[in-house]
Formats: sequence, structure tokens, C-alpha cells
Amino acid sequence: MFRMLESFTAAIAGSYNKDGPYSHEQSLGAIVRHGHDLEILLNAMESVFTDHRDEGLGLLKEIERDPTSDPVIVNLGLGVLYYVEAMMEFDTECIKRASQTLHGAERLAIKAKVRAEHLGFSISGFYAPGTEYALYYTEACLLQALMMMLSPSVVENTKALFKFRKAYQMLRELHERVNKAEDKAEDSKWKMSHLPQGERSRASSESTNTSTSVFGSSKLYEGKLDNEILALMTHTYKLRTARLRDGGVGSDSLAGAGIAVETLKDLSGTEINGSTIDIMSIAGENQKTIRDFINSGVDLCFGIQQVVLSLLPPTLETVLFIIGFRGARSEGLRLVWEATKYRDVHGAVALFGLLIYYEGPTPSVDSEFDVPPSKLNKQDQGTSRAQDDLGVFTLIKPTNMLEEALHEVRRRSPKSPIWLLQESRILSSKGKHQEAIDLSYSIDASKIGMPQVKTFLIFDRINNLVAVQEYEKAAEDSLSLTDVAPSNKAFFTYYAGCCYLECFRLCELDLLDRKKQDFYRKRANDLIFSSISFFPEKFGCRVFPLDRFVLRKVRKFQETQKRLGLKEPISAIAISPVHELNYLFTGFGRMTTEHTKMTYKVLTEYTNPAINAGDPNEEMIRQFLLALCFRNLGSIDTGCRILDEKLIPLVCRIHTNGKVKYIKNTADPWLYPTILYERALFCWKLKGLDGVKEAREWLYRAQNYMDDYELSSRIGLKIKVSLDKLLEVTV
Repeated sequence: MFRMLESFTAAIAGSYNKDGPYSHEQSLGAIVRHGHDLEILLNAMESVFTDHRDEGLGLLKEIERDPTSDPVIVNLGLGVLYYVEAMMEFDTECIKRASQTLHGAERLAIKAKVRAEHLGFSISGFYAPGTEYALYYTEACLLQALMMMLSPSVVENTKALFKFRKAYQMLRELHERVNKAEDKAEDSKWKMSHLPQGERSRASSESTNTSTSVFGSSKLYEGKLDNEILALMTHTYKLRTARLRDGGVGSDSLAGAGIAVETLKDLSGTEINGSTIDIMSIAGENQKTIRDFINSGVDLCFGIQQVVLSLLPPTLETVLFIIGFRGARSEGLRLVWEATKYRDVHGAVALFGLLIYYEGPTPSVDSEFDVPPSKLNKQDQGTSRAQDDLGVFTLIKPTNMLEEALHEVRRRSPKSPIWLLQESRILSSKGKHQEAIDLSYSIDASKIGMPQVKTFLIFDRINNLVAVQEYEKAAEDSLSLTDVAPSNKAFFTYYAGCCYLECFRLCELDLLDRKKQDFYRKRANDLIFSSISFFPEKFGCRVFPLDRFVLRKVRKFQETQKRLGLKEPISAIAISPVHELNYLFTGFGRMTTEHTKMTYKVLTEYTNPAINAGDPNEEMIRQFLLALCFRNLGSIDTGCRILDEKLIPLVCRIHTNGKVKYIKNTADPWLYPTILYERALFCWKLKGLDGVKEAREWLYRAQNYMDDYELSSRIGLKIKVSLDKLLEVTV
């Protein structure tokens, strides 16, 4: 048994300096301890995704109290948990605690990396010394940079860019290092498989003898140290098994996870989860934790960073390219997809990020630009382990892959609200709003521990309810979020008021029972006009884009009421504002024919003093929404004609030489580039592949309309990604 353990420990030690200050016992102990602490961190992170955040924090606090634990792993794990908490609450103290903890992890990681490289000591046994600490450093660095980007301070934002750059440089180096190691391993495996049987056995034996000699004789393992090491290895095995099994990590599977050292007489027959496992199986599982963490971490971090860089506005993208930043979206997406293959926190974050990218409330990829795969440029951009069979088309529209990955993780963790939320989003993206609503009601939102997840689940349901015109239920849900997410109380109050306003208008058109008409009128008046009084003091006094949107709208209504001398505040609201919100959160284009007809009826038949006043900006919004109604109903030519004749002349003038003169409107900033974006989509719907060149031109015009405007990050991202998508089309 000890001879087998010698082989394992020599193998996992990899290259290490025999003349360094570490004894054999210390080297072995450091390796096993590191794998154990890392598995604790992974179990803690898994608990976050199963809504058991407190259990995860308890695990990390337990190893923090152990003086033999690796402080880098402890600080990184706590930093990630505190970061999640800070992103939920936007509380100054939470942000400060997360930033300090991550800074500590960053500082400790870089010192540990330098020390490991100096000693030539590899924890992973597969990658060069210091690789794991370099990854820990980049993760802490990236999260810290994201924290700093929240600050309104230009100095902090500049520091954040430098941190991003440091992380980017190290990630490029790590990516190359991992690729080389994997390629070398594949070459060795291929060469070994092509040797004659006799030579293959001899080469394998020589490799084993060479590696075992690193740690000397089995006398090393006599005494108390053996029991401590073997107990840690066994506990790591149990934690890994609990994490990888169906159902994932929960409070039951973490019960009794304390690090009590057992007296282990003969681990070659140790009973673990009802099965007899030999020492080499336990050892192998220990080592997989470290190697998998490095592989998945490099794929995720480098992939996400490249995707984010590729989504930046063109002007900023050019500046960053000059100072050494460069993003390649296809390569980045391939790497993130590769990370989803791992069942650890990196795999979970990778899948979550892809679902947000493709199917979030404001997805980056507009499914309306449905490009046939045969017409896509399939030339790969960059080389990596992650290429596999992920072609450009798969990366643009990986619907089946997303659903398969989500169904698998839902099967393993059926009670996780995070994954239930993502499944409801996929249903919504297919226009199955009622199914998404029913799914969201299948879990008791009041029992969800993570406020942000609860907020997203209910907010998505609000948008689905609006799409199916269940406005009263949507209003009730929106008001419930004012307590869950107090920092967004103004927006949710405004949204609820808009829903009640639409109920009032449906009553006036006899499309709803008039019994509650006065109730709807009063609620709409109270909520819409009181919403701006709920603007809290934001973190760093920054006002968020949706808050600016609400503030502008309500002030406009107030000015209209004063200008027209109206007694009833809601009579000063012209076009139903709920339809604007429905469009901004992607529900408008997914409405059924029945719901589109009802929207069309309200837009064309409802009147009040504000509508009769004929405000040109309100009329632009109305005509824009009517054009989209016609497209939903199949009258694409009619909708396109509305844009061409009534809207585009108010946004820009296109000269015969192709030059465009933009008309800088300011009343509804989000609307004008959106009109040009939707004109590109009309072109695509009418002409298909024959209209690719023209659609690109409209997208360029939308992109160039204005650098910064209300909701520019939301609208601009959709324009940029759609343009990049059409640039892949070969004609």
C-alpha cells in the first residue's frame, strides 16, 4: 500500500526542488492539504448555486480557523462569497469587505506564485510550478476590478482598467501554458499507444520508477503524519463525491464536514459511501480536483474576458487595443463553452454567463436575425483546446446545446432557483410566456435565500405577465420587489403604476370589467407620480440608467399636465408607457397574434387630452410600436413603410452619395438608434440573404447615431452583436 502511495505522491509532486527548504513530509502535506482546501472551496461555491449560501460560508470559516490551511484559498473563497453578497445588496460596507478580502487573496496569491516558482514546487503535478496560484491571482484581480468599476470615481475606474490589463496578461500566459501541457500530454499518450507492447510496458515501468525515487523510501510514511495525510485525502474524496453526485451539495451532504483525523489502519480497503475503494482511487480523485480547477478556471476567465472586450463600444475598444487589450468573441465563447464541461464553480458560472448572454432579460444575441448555417463564414478565429466542433453558427445560436446543458444541471439540482430561473427564460425566449410563468410559480419565492435571484425570478415573471397582458398580476409582483430590491424601488413602483394604467385604459375600452376602473385609476396616479420620490442615495451617488429613464418620463408627464392644465395626472400620459417597457425587455416581439391585436387596438383607439395634443415625440413612439405590431401580424411591408415614411426622416437624412446626416433628437434618446436598428431587422425579414448588405448599413447607421445616450449600453450592445452576426454571413 505504501509503495502505491509513493508512486502517487511522486507523481502529484511533479517537479520540485530536492534541495529546497521543504522536507519530503512537508511537500506531501502541502500537496494533500491544498487539494483538500480547494475541494472545500468548491463545495462552498456549489452551495451558493443551490441557495445554501450560509452553509458555504460555514465551510470556509471552518478551514479559516485551521492554521494549516492555505490562506490563498481561504481568502479567495471568502472574497467570492462576499463579492456575490455585495452585488446583491450594493451596500457600501459589503463592497468594502469584499474588496479588502479579494485584495488579500490577490496579495497572498502573487507571493505564493513567486515562492512556488523559486522552489520549483508544483502543487498540481501536471502544470509548471505556480500555475494554480497564478489562476487564483487572476480571479481575485478580475473580481476586484469589477468592484472598482462600480465606483463613480475616475481614479478608481482607471485603476480597474490596469487590474483588468494585469489579469489579461497573466491569463494569456496561463492559457498558453495549459495548452502546451495538454498538447504535450496528448503527444506522450499518442507515442505510448504506438509503441510495441514490450516497449510500452518498459517505458511505463521506467516512468514509475523515476517518479517514485523523488520521494525516497516508504519509511517516510511511518508515524502520525501518515494518518493525517490519509485522513485528509479520504475527506477530500468524500467532499468531491458529494459535490459531483446528483442533487449536488446541500446542507445534508455537508453535515459533519469537520476535519477530524481518523486512525486509518489500512486504507486499501476503506469503506466510502458503501463501496470499497483502494488508496489509488482516493489519491486520483484528490489530484483531479486541482487539475480540473485550473483547466476550467483558465477557460472561463480568459474566455469571459475576451467576450467582454469584444462587446465594448467601438471607440473604447480601439483605445484598449492600443494599450494591449484585444477581444475575440468566437474564441472567448469557445473557451466559456469548454468550461461548462466541468462540474465545479467555473462550469456553473460559465453556463450561467452563457444563459445570460443568449437568453437573459436583454439578451446580447437577437434571435430575429436567423442566419442559415450554410451562409456563415466558418473560419475559426484562433486556436485552442476549446475548438472541438463549436463552429461559428453553433456559437451564434446554440439553442440545443444550451437547453441540453441546462436540463442536465436542472436534473442534478432540481430545487436550485438559479437554474429554474434560467429555464423559465428559455421558455420565454421561445414565446412560451405562460409556461414560463407557471414554472416561476412552481417555487416559493419567499423561501429563496439570495435576494438577487429572487428579484430576477419575479422580474422575469413580470415581463412575461405583461407580454400576455396580465397587467394586474404584473403590478402586484412589481410592488413586491420594492421591498426585495429597495435600491430599485423607484423603477418597480413606476412599472407597477404603468401596469395599473393599462388596466384602466382597457376598462375604458370595455376590454376589462369596469368594476375596478376607479381602483386602477387611483393606483396608476399614485404610483407613477410618486415613483421619483423613491430615488435612494445610490452607491457612490451614481444614478442607474433605468432610473434616469423613469425620472425623465415622469417629469415629462408632469410638464404635460401643467402645460395642458389637466386636473387628472394620468390624463397627461399619452402613449401607454407599459408598451415601451415591454419592448425594452424583449417581450413585444414575442407576443401572440391575439395579444398583438389587443395592443394595436389600445394604440389606435384609446384617446385622452395628452394624445389629442399631438406631441410629436409621443407620436414617434406610437408609430414605432405600430410598425412592430404590423410585423408581428405578418404585414411586414406595412410596418416597414411606417418606418420609412414617418420615422426615419425624423432621425436621419441619407444622401445619394451614401453619406448620412443625423438629426440629434433628445426627447426620447433610446428611441432614435432603435428605429434604425429595427429598420435593419425589417430589411432582413423582407429580403433575407439578399438584404444582408443593406441590413448591415442600417446597423452601422444605428451604431453611429450617437456615442452615449439613455440606455445606450442596452441598445448599443444589441446593435453591435447583431452587426457582428451579419458580418459573419457570406454572400
